[in-house]
Amino acid sequence: MNIDADLYRKQNVSWDTIDNKRAKIVFPRISGKGTTGVYIGSLWGDSSKVRFNLHGTDLKKQTEEDLLKAIKTLRFHKRSIDNEEN
Repeated sequence: MNIDADLYRKQNVSWDTIDNKRAKIVFPRISGKGTTGVYIGSLWGDSSKVRFNLHGTDLKKQTEEDLLKAIKTLRFHKRSIDNEEN
């Protein structure tokens, strides 16, 4: 039995670099039906346990486009807890 799994996929997946970090970007195959978002496996290097994701589901076409544009502008800044004032 040959089944084309691609026919049942709701999202497309692409890989990009955002703020020098490898990012997995997902977006619906049919606008308005599926997940739009980003996943970054490690913010501060391979050994980091700090991960990031942001997503929305079944977004309107314009909102989906705006989110995809906004994702590419993300910047991450590491702050030291020792330097924070109480």
